[in-house]
Amino acid sequence: MIDPLLAQFLVESQECLEAADKSLLALEREPDATALIDALFRALHTLKGGAGIFDFVPIIKLTHTAESALSQVRNRAIQLTPPLIAALFDALDSLHHWLENIEAGEPLDSAISARADSLMQAFAPFLPAEILTPVRKIEADLSWVSRLPPAAWQRPGSPIVDARMALLYAPDETCFFGGDDPFALMRNLPGLLALHMETQRPLPHLDALETYQCYLQFFALSDASQAELEAYCRPIADQISLVSMAPVSEKTLSLPPVFQQIIQAQLHILDLPQTIHAKERLAGLIQIVKNTLTFTQNQVALAQLDTVSIAAQNQADSGPLRTFLQTLLQEAAVVDAPTDSLAAIKNTHTVPAGEEALS
Repeated sequence: MIDPLLAQFLVESQECLEAADKSLLALEREPDATALIDALFRALHTLKGGAGIFDFVPIIKLTHTAESALSQVRNRAIQLTPPLIAALFDALDSLHHWLENIEAGEPLDSAISARADSLMQAFAPFLPAEILTPVRKIEADLSWVSRLPPAAWQRPGSPIVDARMALLYAPDETCFFGGDDPFALMRNLPGLLALHMETQRPLPHLDALETYQCYLQFFALSDASQAELEAYCRPIADQISLVSMAPVSEKTLSLPPVFQQIIQAQLHILDLPQTIHAKERLAGLIQIVKNTLTFTQNQVALAQLDTVSIAAQNQADSGPLRTFLQTLLQEAAVVDAPTDSLAAIKNTHTVPAGEEALS
């Protein structure tokens, strides 16, 4: 006997598809009819929400992509052309068949998943690249450590030197439909020392904001072992970057690896095309380098930074600053710095007792 909740889903989903078919047929005659476009969008959105309860991934992915194309039409970024209407009809036809499979007790297998991917590609000409393939750059470096705000620290008085592992978690944008709770997962991360959140990409306009879409990425520091974190994060292994902050050998340059990566990132920023915000970007870059040298107690390099910064900011000449950063990387001239990993920054980046942690 079929589950009552699943039976209700099937009835409501068939009603959604019938409404979608009716709207799309009418749109063939009136492609600019706003009410019909909205009705089609709502039908797909409702179907997607129901499929999310049962984790019917091919249905979730296809309806989400079709929704995104319709959002472009609703926002007047594109028109509802015959090719787009054809792609929508193909999607609705497959959705009908998949619901029949579910009702017959058949799984949505790999063949159906492949069909869903093929149908999604048909919407590619009508979508911005970042919607069809969301920007999910999972950083392998540690440059983000330098921008952790004080409120990110979970344990009052924890120095960054306690961190053994750094982690970046960029959840799939449809993770909620699979029952994931990214925030809860990160708050329960073993050995959590610091946790910070940012958006993965610029948020869409409020009217286009998808309630059940995850736009966040999470940055964390932990004192747990790599093996412990890998085991904990196994269900989301394809969505994380896990980087060791373990001690380095004596042969390694005395500038700790985390700060070598931060300096390298600033060199990359210097090479970016100039924009109207170039001065603000340069000021931020200089401040990050200054923080880095302060953490590593490099007073000589700090004095040199002041000189090259003046030339970069007042004379619009970033050449000396670039040379300074390159030399810093090449020689790792950290004065009186310990040689074992992050000991150079012990007692820095510490949260004062009583500092409120991320809530």
